[in-house]
Amino acid sequence: MRELTENEIREELFQILCDFIDYCDGHGLRYCLCAGTMLGAARHKGFIPWDDDIDVYMPRPDFDRFHELFQTEPVGRQYKLIGINAGEGFWPFAKMINTRIAVENPYTTTDRNLWVDIFPMDGLPEDEKESERILAQSLPCRKKIDRCNAKIGAGKNKLRAILKIPMILFYKAVGAEHYGKKLDKLARGYDFESSEYIGEIVWSLGAKERMKKESFLPFSEVEFHGRLVNAPGEWDAYLRTLYGNYMELPPEEKRIRHGFLAYKKDEDEE
Repeated sequence: MRELTENEIREELFQILCDFIDYCDGHGLRYCLCAGTMLGAARHKGFIPWDDDIDVYMPRPDFDRFHELFQTEPVGRQYKLIGINAGEGFWPFAKMINTRIAVENPYTTTDRNLWVDIFPMDGLPEDEKESERILAQSLPCRKKIDRCNAKIGAGKNKLRAILKIPMILFYKAVGAEHYGKKLDKLARGYDFESSEYIGEIVWSLGAKERMKKESFLPFSEVEFHGRLVNAPGEWDAYLRTLYGNYMELPPEEKRIRHGFLAYKKDEDEE
């Protein structure tokens, strides 16, 4: 297998995104860029220079339909869906992985293939306090899933790595699937189509995730890596809510890559 450069990793990620978009367009499924990928489109017309992942939203009905279709009509031979809703793994969202590209991460045992993250958008109650309560429940479960999948003995320093061992063993005993199912159930409490407010609950950043559905739909378009792709309808307001002055570059010390290595099979290994 051949190790990929950073630029090659981005090109492979973009190809996964393009294949996903073509599939969605062909089947009438709604999607849009989100989080750091949407930020990259707005500020750089592509990837954030030090970023190496892609995130998209799908309204919950489309997210579920995508999973149903994928069972009988996959996006491509090299692609696989993993997550609670795919019947494999523990993620409460979905990862569309390219099985031909292996990944190594020094801190976690989870990601073994190059992926694009697909997050469902769910309904939220009109009551703001109740919405905040629901969104706030996501972070503790997210942290527990991360601990379930942390590598024992790995850490930024030896002492921290040793001190984390009992906690990691405890969460591994419970299992990441337990927390993934808990997040999936939490997110499905309110119907997307009939809700005035919506949000990304399963991997929530907190109260900032809540938005009016009319500001999300219909989608607009932005350029990403030379291709026009879907964005939240009022994407400027979305980014300002999440990041503040999003056009201002962060300081050097906060420009952090995920830090994984990727390897692609040669053609004769297929």
